[in-house]
Amino acid sequence: SFKNSEDPIIFPFLKLNSNYSNFILFPKEITNVYVKSAEPDKKKVRISPLKYDDWNDYGLICSLSEPFLTPVIEHILSAIAGYGTPDYPVVVKKMIEENVKCVNKN
Repeated sequence: SFKNSEDPIIFPFLKLNSNYSNFILFPKEITNVYVKSAEPDKKKVRISPLKYDDWNDYGLICSLSEPFLTPVIEHILSAIAGYGTPDYPVVVKKMIEENVKCVNKN
């Protein structure tokens, strides 16, 4: 189910180097990676498509298509852009942890 933004996305049985692996995606933040274009003409860089050859340290693991693509993208966007709770400071986390321990003992 992709309805709850706290749920991870599981990609089972993806073939990688003749073996099958399971992947779990936890969409939590937006990150950017600088990719140097292979296009020599700087005027054309902005309109040239991004190609797999441009990604030196990355490789294709799988491709998603419908009916799976849209729910995955919606889940990722919801997890990143949706409402959330900010992280509590360490002191507050310890206080909550102690309170929970006290409640569990009773």
